[in-house]
Amino acid sequence: MILFFLSLHAPNLGYCYEMNFKQVYRVVNESFVVRKVQEEMVLVPLVKNVADMTSVITLNDTAASIIEQLDGIKPLDEVILQLLATYNVNEELLKKDVTIFVTDALRNGVIEPIT
Repeated sequence: MILFFLSLHAPNLGYCYEMNFKQVYRVVNESFVVRKVQEEMVLVPLVKNVADMTSVITLNDTAASIIEQLDGIKPLDEVILQLLATYNVNEELLKKDVTIFVTDALRNGVIEPIT
């Protein structure tokens, strides 16, 4: 099964999340491996430390850029600044997209906050 993080901009879906942009996040290394396969970034779930190739998650370019920046060191506000330097996009739209992505990734156990 391949899942896609599709367009993160969802104005009609009622996303309204509060986000602490000083928070630092990282990929849950015990649960996922991040790999670049040809031109695509994928998350491979780990089950008992073994890659579950039947449940690979393929990220779109926006999601891949965000996940690459969630290194466990930089807070979200720095991640957003780096993404703004890379993409020609409105800052508020980018913050909204990052908020939606982080919220969904937290809910699905892909990332975790560093405390």
